[in-house]
Amino acid sequence: MRKVLFDLGAHHGESLEPLAIRLGIDSDWEIHLFEPNPECFLVERMRGSKLGTERDIQVHNAAVWIEDGRIQFSQQNHRLARNRSPTDGRSEIDGWGSAITSLESHHPALLPPIAVPCVDFAEMLRSYSPADHIVVKMDIEGAEFPVLRHLIAEGVIDRIKLLFIEWHVRLLKSETQNSRRQLEQQLRQSGVRLLPWS
Repeated sequence: MRKVLFDLGAHHGESLEPLAIRLGIDSDWEIHLFEPNPECFLVERMRGSKLGTERDIQVHNAAVWIEDGRIQFSQQNHRLARNRSPTDGRSEIDGWGSAITSLESHHPALLPPIAVPCVDFAEMLRSYSPADHIVVKMDIEGAEFPVLRHLIAEGVIDRIKLLFIEWHVRLLKSETQNSRRQLEQQLRQSGVRLLPWS
């Protein structure tokens, strides 16, 4: 049995340490971080971090999505948005609210889109066994709705044992609290344990 953590929407990697503590992550775990915004400089940040030197962390500069390829992505200028996005001054366009453009997010200060790689998360999960212990942290600014529905439709949702999730209903015209509740019910029926992430 493999133990695997997928941190989806890793930003600067600030969620990894609290997750490692909470889950008791040791050298036996396989760790994948996904962050599509190139202005987050996640590869360099992980290379210089304590966790990055102690463990093999695989960084994917890509969006998790419902197909492989490239997708339009809108970066957020966190200074103009005046949000609480952490910054060390390296970039003003690495805001927490950066999102896949087609979602039509209501986040403020989104810039004209750029093309970024995207990965079919269902295909990635297909390479694991239902017996593996897979934990996912999902903070992907509204993309959770199409991605989770895709995992259910593709029959791989049972690979995820524990899902930390931040829902972004408030940012999307296409979703409601009712559609969120319906999706949560489907996830629980599939055996996924849900915990909030914020």
